[in-house]
Amino acid sequence: MRLDIILKSWGLLTCVVVLLVLYISSNIPSGDVRDPHIVKSKTNIIVKTKPSENTGLSSRFSQNIPIDDPKIPRSDQRIKSFSNPSIPEAHRLVFLKVHKTGSSTVQNIFLRFGLSRNLTFVLAHDKHSLTESGYSNVISFQNSLSEKNIVPHPTGKQYDIMCCHVIYNKRNFTRMLPADMKYIGITRQPIKRLESAFRFFKLFPGVNLTDFAASPFRYDKEKNSMANNRMAFEFGFPLRLFPNSGIQLDGLVIKQEVNDYLDELMNDYCLIMINERLDESAVLLKRILGWQLKDIFYQKQMVSKEEPRRFSSNDVDKLNAFLYLDFALYERAVEEFNKKVLREGEDFVEEVAHFRKINERVTNYCKSESMSTMSFEASPWSSSFVISKHDCYLYARKETPFIQDIRKMMYGHLNN
Repeated sequence: MRLDIILKSWGLLTCVVVLLVLYISSNIPSGDVRDPHIVKSKTNIIVKTKPSENTGLSSRFSQNIPIDDPKIPRSDQRIKSFSNPSIPEAHRLVFLKVHKTGSSTVQNIFLRFGLSRNLTFVLAHDKHSLTESGYSNVISFQNSLSEKNIVPHPTGKQYDIMCCHVIYNKRNFTRMLPADMKYIGITRQPIKRLESAFRFFKLFPGVNLTDFAASPFRYDKEKNSMANNRMAFEFGFPLRLFPNSGIQLDGLVIKQEVNDYLDELMNDYCLIMINERLDESAVLLKRILGWQLKDIFYQKQMVSKEEPRRFSSNDVDKLNAFLYLDFALYERAVEEFNKKVLREGEDFVEEVAHFRKINERVTNYCKSESMSTMSFEASPWSSSFVISKHDCYLYARKETPFIQDIRKMMYGHLNN
């Protein structure tokens, strides 16, 4: 009798163990043995956006558990980054395109976004008798927006996006553009920007860089040149603050006026992007504007294969005084940028790592000869999306023909 009970108990225990093993094995993600991130078919490439090992993401996201799974406590669900209903997708946008700061790369993001949503752009005249700059992609090199230097918006429309070169002036911008515009800018380390400008615009080709650093005003006499604090000029700093203004101001007065103007700029702009931190800038842009991950992919534009001339460390020390406005702008922009990053929390670093990895995969796909599409599954920071070769075409589209494509779409013809 006792033996019978023991046998029955042993049989029951065996059943429990078998059921437990089956349950555990059924919850192990399968994936492709050769590459757990990619599943190939005849028509497309599906990328499983498993978090990178160095991002610190919870392992549950590698098991394709839905982000809103009721089994996960609400306080532990990461949904803020891409589906926050309190941040509607922004369509009214100003991007201040600043020369030699990587702004052509970022402008491409805004051009693609507006094109995909049939938005109305602020465009320069391309008709010879009307253009101020002589370029269809530049509103003005020296002036702010005016009725004369931009094409009137189509009948029944309002301007949505402004992302061509022009000088910022708050009064003119608020007078010419809708009141609900969000303002975005970009800056770059001033010495690096100056070296890039020297190469691109072929500034002072016969002048030794050390000689220029020792006496910049001997060679650069223009207030609005591409060398003299150009970032500050395009951000609309008062001309009296520039080093060759001819107006004698006390050093403390200049410092106070610069700080006051910077306070105003930081209040006007919801984000000033940093060239040296472009991936972080793109993710901040996405979060602030309520965009999707697919909206912010980029491929670098206007990158020269020619190495620019470099200033020596002694030259840089001398140029600090010449570029004091650009340095003040850049340092304040970095300070505000760092504050924004800190406010985003720990998952911001994880999203940047994820974005960098996916952007690289997209770039490699665009370089490949494959004509299939590339599909990405949902991640903690984005819904699922598909990349096609047409997307690749737009990523690489140069700004002038891209803007002319948009012009024809908006007005039905060129020569406006």
